[in-house]
Amino acid sequence: MPFASASSPSLERHGSIWRACRSIIRRPSSGGGFPSTPTRPLSSSRAASSRYRAASSPSPPPSSCRSFERGKPATSPTYGSARWAEDKEIRAAGLLGPDGVVLGRHTQDYLRHDGPEHVLCFAPTRSGKGVGLVVPTLLTWPASAIVHDIKGENWTLTAGFRAKHGRVLLFDPTNAGSSAYNPLLEVRRGEWEVRDVQNIADILVDPEGSLDKRNHWEKTSHSLLVGAILHVLYAERDKTLAGVANFLSDPRRPVEATLRAMMDTPHLGEAGVHPVIASSARELLNKSENERSGVLSTAMSFLGLYRDPVVARVTARCDWRIADLVGSRRPVTLYLVVPPSDINRTKPLIRLILNQIGRRLTEELTTSGKRHRLLLMLDEFPALGRLDFFESALAFMAGYGIKGFLIAQSLNQIERAYGPNNAILDNCHVRVSFATNDERTAKRVSDALGAATELRDSTNYAGHRLAPWLGHLMVSRQETARPLLTPGEIMQLPPTDEIVMVAGTPPIRATKARYFEDARFQERILTPPKLVAAPLTSSPLDFIARLAALVPKPRVNLTRFHGVFAPNSRHRALVTPAKRGRGNKVRVADEPATPAQRRASMTWAQRLKRVFNIDIETCSGCGGAMKVIACIEDPIVIKQILDHLKHKAETSGTRALPESRAPPAELLLGLFD
Repeated sequence: MPFASASSPSLERHGSIWRACRSIIRRPSSGGGFPSTPTRPLSSSRAASSRYRAASSPSPPPSSCRSFERGKPATSPTYGSARWAEDKEIRAAGLLGPDGVVLGRHTQDYLRHDGPEHVLCFAPTRSGKGVGLVVPTLLTWPASAIVHDIKGENWTLTAGFRAKHGRVLLFDPTNAGSSAYNPLLEVRRGEWEVRDVQNIADILVDPEGSLDKRNHWEKTSHSLLVGAILHVLYAERDKTLAGVANFLSDPRRPVEATLRAMMDTPHLGEAGVHPVIASSARELLNKSENERSGVLSTAMSFLGLYRDPVVARVTARCDWRIADLVGSRRPVTLYLVVPPSDINRTKPLIRLILNQIGRRLTEELTTSGKRHRLLLMLDEFPALGRLDFFESALAFMAGYGIKGFLIAQSLNQIERAYGPNNAILDNCHVRVSFATNDERTAKRVSDALGAATELRDSTNYAGHRLAPWLGHLMVSRQETARPLLTPGEIMQLPPTDEIVMVAGTPPIRATKARYFEDARFQERILTPPKLVAAPLTSSPLDFIARLAALVPKPRVNLTRFHGVFAPNSRHRALVTPAKRGRGNKVRVADEPATPAQRRASMTWAQRLKRVFNIDIETCSGCGGAMKVIACIEDPIVIKQILDHLKHKAETSGTRALPESRAPPAELLLGLFD
């Protein structure tokens, strides 16, 4: 086919149409033409009037205008209207204020949330959650805080600055120099005591937080622990969890005698035995011996942690009280530091502390005096296991001035601890997501961001293959839905980027607020204080009660000497060193002589030989030297040995053991029974 000439009718016709269309596009919208940049779809009446004005124009045919009207991009949110937040929306959400927890950065401003709502962050390990969220927040948060610090990094970086503006406490169950806390001292005597003890027993029998339903042994051991803890608080001197373990496993008496002591002790004075203690002891006594042994062994397995002498030491007293966290004159920051190697072993104690704090601070809505806000900065909180009270308390603890800042590696980690139908995400108003490694977490974040409506163009060219131009050009547009960020794009976020989602506000594409990139944060990195137990502030009655617990029984703290060492013995001066003072005269030798070597003290074996004429270092058969390899401490065995030696001396005609001054009779009651 020959090529068409430039003056062919088809070319002239197409040229006139394109010239008419260009003239329409150049006209302003006020002159009856189409706007150059449409902002919203036209209504039917406006479209009709526009077509009428275009048809009355002498240049273009009506079909041209209709084709260009159909080619306008649609702006209706058919499949969704997801988009990134603008500056005015971020400011309206209150994220550009001067106070609050640090969420990230947007351009040159810090994103901070100061509302009572909780914050949840998805951040995998080594993604910068500590340097980008925890440290900046602790360096700027003005109120009290509880920090779950597994490796102790947050204590090292932030405790120095916070110590200048408040009191800082480090509780490490594996460090004997850390601040001490005794959970039993938080039990309030009276109508609250049974409830407080039952809450402690609930955590003890579920150390991992994984029990949906207790079996028979756990139920019965729970009852035994409640009674034993109450008995220790009322009748024993060692009012600690280690004291409870020692009471239940006392080797000097069988378990039946221990249970009888719980039933016979007048805990309430003239009112008699405590009914809860007596019922728990009677419940166990009514069981068979094998079942009783199983219940006791189950209860002792829950107290095994407190046999560790270091753990027993840091739980033997209280350097701080729960009320101090919100009621002190200055803010208090408590760092719960646990080495990674001891996380599983010490998990029950950390869970017990958090459970007591959460329950105690959500009992009274109105309190007298000023109350500090409390920030729960719980990094890796799923590692603590399931805390049923904590999950339900997220819904109402904000009303008590407690703000949660929860950090987890992924959604899978939360569901592994709290199950798939948990309420953690539902109660968190603000959510922050880093580049995650978990596909389910990325899918959950992508769904939360929403979808946007997108126009996709499809262009078709038609004409003769040998023609110098194509005679027909067809452009079609189709509305489709596209996620604001796909799961793959979320998993591929740059290391500096993050996503901040606030309820009621479009999502924010932000950057991480790393503290080492800001000189103002670096100036606040100070050396942490030394681990010294802080002074304890308590009420007068509480102070007197603490002092009374330290007062020993009469004459127990006195050293008793027997035989020639007794205070009234006439031979005491011969066997004790002479007093040195001004009255002693110094005798000068007539000629130089070597001073006599005299021991300042005697060994206990030498004292035993001098006082009781018992030579344990010499063999009675051959007269050779003997070596002490063991020491007997059991009073019953000692009494039997002494009685045997006395009887042997009487029958053999040798000199009997000398009489010695006995200790007070009241101290010997029940000693050798």
